[in-house]
Order: sequence, then C-alpha cells, then structure tokens
Amino acid sequence: MKNPEELGGGRSNRMDTPSEALAKGPSTFGTDTGWEDDLEERLAFLDLSEDDAERLRACSRRVADRLEAVIQKVFDHLMRFEEPRRLLQDSETLQRLKASQLQLFRLLFAAQWDQVYAERRRDVGRVHAERGVEPQYFLGAYSRILQELLRVLSSDGQGDESDRFNCLLSFVKAAFLDIGLTLDEYFAQSTRDLRKALEMYWDANNELKQFAHLTSHDLKTPLATVANLCDEVLDEFGDQIPPEARQLIISARRTVFRMSSTVDELLSTSISHETVGIEDEVSTMEVIQEAIERVRPELEKKDIQLIVPESFPNVVANKVQLREIMYNLLSNAVKYMDKPMGYIEISARTTDSYCILSVRDNGPGIPREYLRRIFAPFHRLSMHRNQAGSGLGLYFTKYLVEQQGGRIWVESEVGRGSAFHVELKRKVSPDPLAAPTAAID
Repeated sequence: MKNPEELGGGRSNRMDTPSEALAKGPSTFGTDTGWEDDLEERLAFLDLSEDDAERLRACSRRVADRLEAVIQKVFDHLMRFEEPRRLLQDSETLQRLKASQLQLFRLLFAAQWDQVYAERRRDVGRVHAERGVEPQYFLGAYSRILQELLRVLSSDGQGDESDRFNCLLSFVKAAFLDIGLTLDEYFAQSTRDLRKALEMYWDANNELKQFAHLTSHDLKTPLATVANLCDEVLDEFGDQIPPEARQLIISARRTVFRMSSTVDELLSTSISHETVGIEDEVSTMEVIQEAIERVRPELEKKDIQLIVPESFPNVVANKVQLREIMYNLLSNAVKYMDKPMGYIEISARTTDSYCILSVRDNGPGIPREYLRRIFAPFHRLSMHRNQAGSGLGLYFTKYLVEQQGGRIWVESEVGRGSAFHVELKRKVSPDPLAAPTAAID
C-alpha cells in the first residue's frame, strides 16, 4: 500500500501543516496578471483546516491503489466525445495528460497547500487556455474523477460513518480549492490573450486605414486607364468593330466605372465606419442584382443555375456593406461548387420585424466539426487548402452583418450543400389601429 508521501509525487516526507503554510504569509503568485491570489483567504473561505489535511492524508491510503484505474476509466469516458478526441489525437499526449492528472490528484490528497501547490494548479489553467480547451471539458473531466473517487471513499467500509462523512467533506472542499485556482488562471490567461488580440487588432486597423488611403489612388488609376482605353477604341475604331465586340467593350467600360465607384464606397465605409450610419431602408433586390452581376462570369463559366425570386423585401441596412455581404456569400458558393449541375438559390422570408436572406447551394457541404469555426479568421477547410483565398471572407461577412445589427449562421450537410442565413431588421410601420397611450396626471 502506498503511503501519503508517495501519493504526493515523491516530495519531501516532511510536509508543512496548513497552519505552517499559512504562517508563511499570503501567496502573491498572481502578480503577473495584476492581482494577488491570497491563498490564506481561499483556505479560510473554504474552511480548509489542518484537520482536513490530516483526513485527506488518511484517505489517500484508501485510494492509492485505485487512483490509476479511476483516471483510466475517466479518460475512456472522455474519448467517447468528439472534442476531446480531436484534442488528444496522438497517444503520447494522451499518456502525458493521464500521468499529469494522476500526479495532480496525488497532490490533492497530500494536502500541502502552499505556493508550489497553487502554481501547479495555475499551470493546469494556463495550459488549458493556451491550447484552446474550453472550461467545460476541464470541469467535465474533473467531475468524472470526483464521482469515481467519491464512490471509492464512501464504499470502502473503513472507519465509522462519521469518519467517512468527514473524509468526503474534506475531499470536496479540497476539490473546490483546486477548481478555483485552475479556473482563475484560465480566465486570467484568456484575458491576457484577449487584451493582446485587441492591441493587435487596433494596430492592424490603423495600418489598414493608412494602407487604404495610400493605395486607393493606385487602385483607381489603372481603372481610369482601362476606361480611357475603352473610350479611345470606341472613338477611333467604332465603325470597324463588330456589334458583339462593341457591346463587350461597352460592358467592360461600365464594369470599370462600377469598380471605381465600389472602391470609393468601400474606402469611405472602412475608413470612417464610425460615422457611416445604417440607412433607413435598402432595396434588397437592387443590392442582390449588383452582387449577381459581379459573380455572373463565374456562374456562366461553371454553368451554375441561379434561382432568384421576382421580388425581395426592403431591409434596414447600409447598402454598401449589404452588397459586400451578398457578394461574399455568392462568391463562396460559386468558388466551391463541385457539382456538374450546380445551383445556387437566393430566398427571403420575413417576420414582423426581421427579414432572413438565405443563400443555398448544392455544393460539397461543410463537415459538422468545422461549423462552429467557419466564421473564424484565417480558418479554411482542409479540402480547400489548395484553392486561392485568405480565409477571411466569412469572417468579414460576419463582421459586416453584425455592423447592421443582424446575425448570420450556416446549415450544412456534407455532399448535399450549405445554406447561409442572414437576419436583418425591417422597418416596422406603426399600427394605425393601435390605441394612443393615455396621459397620466
């Protein structure tokens, strides 16, 4: 039978009692995040005393030989779920994590509540945050281990009922100390990551504004050159150009001017988005037709059938941003179409206050495990790695939708296609039959 010192992971046989640990003064192991984690206050608040420490060390003898089997049973349970399987794909990482959990629970029963102990718990929270493991998976695994150990402690038949109850109570209090320390560091690390991300965002935003100012002229100059060349061709060789070719040149010239206008609009929206208000009402039909014109060459090239109703309801939105939203969704559907008889359907349905615009296709679809991350920046499906793109299209689309006070989501089935839905507000007319509000004296 292993003794308590062995359960402590090979540490010194001489352990500080809680009183001795507390006599060293409050711990300040959290100073890097701007707050001091007062271990003394935690122990007092949870009413963890020297008696609890002694009971835990006595309990350790009753679980020592079964702890490893408990950890294995819990991991067998975890690996039934998709997210843990994704995070623990290689066996080396899995074995390392099992050993870590075994050591952590040995330390729990060793009941040496000092700064080193607290730092070990903080390490768990930090690693979880850095690797993107959500708290629910930490809590789920911890809960399963607690359940198994509580069964062991309550059914071993050693001691009287009062002793077993006190042992269980001490164990639960120590577990809450563990959980609190771990989650505190998890959220502290997440806060640091968020602060860093926000700093990077604002730096990038300022750089993009400067870049947009500097390059807008460079973008428009070649467009103006192309437009002038189209005019010269029409003026110099108008009579000699076949009607079909003449129409193509006119169409190209019109497209150039539309692109120049789009550059101006996007520049205005991106540089001064703080002052760009949502328009009173926008003709959704007009916006969708403009977006369709931009993807029409690719639609025809891939022979994709486009299904559009005869009319759409108006919505409350910014016209330029709404056009980019619809263009991005259509462009994605066209780009990834893999069917010889592909189709894209645009539809709308309304409620009293909202309109839901949908872009549905019969393309490859999106695997279920990717749906939660499809709007994340730089996220691309593994099957699309070799195709051109930055992985930012859907991220910016979501951003623009939220700028309109709307929301976006996706439904998909592999092999059968996807449907992106955008919910936007409608202008609600006052009810002429509504009774006027009575004045109150």
